[in-house]
Amino acid sequence: MLMLPTVHPNEHVAIAVYNGTFLLMAIFFNLIWRYAAYKNRLLGKRADPQAVQAISKQFRFGPVLYVILFGLGWISAPASIAMSLLLAVFFALPGRTSRPLPEV
Repeated sequence: MLMLPTVHPNEHVAIAVYNGTFLLMAIFFNLIWRYAAYKNRLLGKRADPQAVQAISKQFRFGPVLYVILFGLGWISAPASIAMSLLLAVFFALPGRTSRPLPEV
């Protein structure tokens, strides 16, 4: 007997709430980061400008990717969850810099 994946009636709504939460967090995190990083407003004086730029570049894609996940959730809930996990790994990894970060 084939095992068909069970589809719950509210599965897509739950995924939309799940991905919508991540989307809002990404938007507000970006706003806070941009405010802090603008002219090193809230960063240390020794903050490496290339590292700050690399972090800004990496986080720039967050809201866009979560909008895509939000749409994907209406098509395939399992694929949306899998992509959410991949995004979590992507944002957990440090951004690339052209030189090593200084010792603090």
